[in-house]
Amino acid sequence: MEIFGNLFGQNKHVENFEFFIRIENNFKQFIVVDTGLDKIAPINAKPNILKLSFQMNNVDEEGLSSSEEELKIFGEIEDKLIETLTKNEVFVGRITSNGLRDFYFYTKDNKIQTTLDETLKKYNQFKYTLNFEVDEKWNKYYKLLYPTDEEFQKIGNRSVLDNLEEGGDNLTLEREVFHWIYFKTEKDRENYLNETKKLGFTVVSKEKIKDEFPYQLQIKRIDKVDEESVNNYVIQLWKLAPKYSGNYDGWETSIEKEQSTK
Repeated sequence: MEIFGNLFGQNKHVENFEFFIRIENNFKQFIVVDTGLDKIAPINAKPNILKLSFQMNNVDEEGLSSSEEELKIFGEIEDKLIETLTKNEVFVGRITSNGLRDFYFYTKDNKIQTTLDETLKKYNQFKYTLNFEVDEKWNKYYKLLYPTDEEFQKIGNRSVLDNLEEGGDNLTLEREVFHWIYFKTEKDRENYLNETKKLGFTVVSKEKIKDEFPYQLQIKRIDKVDEESVNNYVIQLWKLAPKYSGNYDGWETSIEKEQSTK
């Protein structure tokens, strides 16, 4: 992680690269984006967006490279681009989809063709195209790369699952999963609770705290904890909360390890 004080005359920037998957025009997009730039975007000195698009030579059914060697080379390309261009430009992220890997940079101008040609001449087995656009407000960063609120929730889900796996959980066992939701009124909490009871959730606790959303609710249900299952029920609860002026605050569960059959 890098910290840049007063980056380009603006506030401090702390890199925070996140990975998530988005469906766009029936294609999966595998997106990596520096969400830390949101705190300083747009950068006035970098009003142009550069899209550098590579055609993969070996593509699987998901639109990703099917070659380990090719993936390794694209990793090298990314490292070279970042090493060369971020001395003066800003790398904001990349999208891999439908056989293409697209890198995005914000630049002062478009006078970097010679630098790119020199950097990429070693990788002439891949066709690539360049596209520059004026984007003073960084609209492309937010439209193409930046996660939606729902995507941020899924990123958070993945983070919890990563912690479980680091603790030795292989995510195959069902177990109790706990959720926290907060409300502005007691009535909203009760209405939300009635909805979730229909979905098989039960109450763990109801508390009142000093907060803008003082009415706390904790519920639980026995569930699977693979990523697809977690996203399905967490997003369901997350979307339901605003209907009752509530705020879904997250979930947790225990680490479960399969017993040895010996």
